[in-house]
Amino acid sequence: SATGSSAQPDDRRWRPLPVRSARRVANDVAARLTSTAPTVTLTRIQSGTGALDGQVVAPPGVGRLSLGCVVQLDNGATYAVHCIGGQATAPPDEVNPVVRLHPDSITFDLRRVTALRRSLVYAVIEASDFAWSGSLLFTTYGGASVEVPFEAQPATTIALTSLHNIRGELVLRAEADLQPDPPTAWRAFGYEVGKV
Repeated sequence: SATGSSAQPDDRRWRPLPVRSARRVANDVAARLTSTAPTVTLTRIQSGTGALDGQVVAPPGVGRLSLGCVVQLDNGATYAVHCIGGQATAPPDEVNPVVRLHPDSITFDLRRVTALRRSLVYAVIEASDFAWSGSLLFTTYGGASVEVPFEAQPATTIALTSLHNIRGELVLRAEADLQPDPPTAWRAFGYEVGKV
């Protein structure tokens, strides 16, 4: 007679993919980034569906600002995107750019999320007599929102939010880092614009 044990299935191949332990935000729910809870991670579906839109929200009369960002793509190319009187994109002159920038809003095309390695969104605060306060409000295609409140002095640049693509999931982090100008902000976060 045959003496053998019945074959057991290999349990290792039936394990689900690991999910990183991180603060998440569900669709149709709002999250607020603070100094004690500065990050939130979007799911792979939230990170790869539709667009991630950011809009400056502020009470009237707080002064003027313009958004900017620096973007590093997966191929190492780094672009500074400024919006002066219109729309700017990165990479420039592409039909479907990764980033579209307007003076008070920014859009990341999540169909191109695999091309995005990281980004820093900042605001340039114009000279005025008042300190600036408001929020940068990100919304996903599914209705999740992430609020990044900030305060800044006139005639400064403030790094608002960094985004990192970690294996297909976008991690958003509130930065609130004041700098004298955009190039100083880029360097503070390790960006070398124009380098591949």
